[in-house]
Amino acid sequence: MWPEVKIVHGKPTHSQSQGSVERAHRDIEEMLGAWMDENKTKDWPAGIKFIQFKKNRALHSGIGRSPYEAMFGCPARVGQASAGIPHDLMNHLATEEDIENLLKEMEGESNDLEDPNSHGEREDEENTVPETVDAVRTESNEDVVCGQCYTVLPLGEEVNNDGKCFNCERQGNIVNERKRSRESLEKQATKMLKLSKKKFSEVQVGTTVRVPIPDVDRARGSPRNVLAVVGSVEDGLYKLCMCS
Repeated sequence: MWPEVKIVHGKPTHSQSQGSVERAHRDIEEMLGAWMDENKTKDWPAGIKFIQFKKNRALHSGIGRSPYEAMFGCPARVGQASAGIPHDLMNHLATEEDIENLLKEMEGESNDLEDPNSHGEREDEENTVPETVDAVRTESNEDVVCGQCYTVLPLGEEVNNDGKCFNCERQGNIVNERKRSRESLEKQATKMLKLSKKKFSEVQVGTTVRVPIPDVDRARGSPRNVLAVVGSVEDGLYKLCMCS
């Protein structure tokens, strides 16, 4: 039908830039298979979110930190830290029952705030709270203000040692982590370039070299290597010549 079409039999080849993508796909497939075998299930879509989180919090050698930490500026929260429990209460938890009871209490408090029947109780609390607040404000005569965004913080919140609020501190951590990730990638590229120069020495024009043939492009009975002559060098790349 199309005389210019040429049919090639063999495995598809991938460029070197796609090598890391193929390795990542294979790694995810193996992790998902292990999760399915561990949980005795064939429902692989249900395990994708767990594999995604595990992959994102794993250390990446290129950026020197996990992808989650490079994105959000802090390590991924796992275990009790991911349950939304305040830090001052974590030290008092010893068993799973303590965690369940604390979560039930927190859920009950949130339901009480949304319960319309407790409107009268909230009015009584609101009538007493302003007096305490006014006393504290009058006694200190100062508002806690962030030194970067100049936002007046709510009562009870404090700034860090640098005079920044929690949001400004977190934004600064995100910027620093992304900057360090970029520096790590630049160091990795420099290291790969030095390794390549050390492994492959410079070749003069007219030198005969041996070039290996990829297995996917080599037919049965064909030689594993071909001999070629360096014709010229352009932008660090060698132009090879060979007899047909």
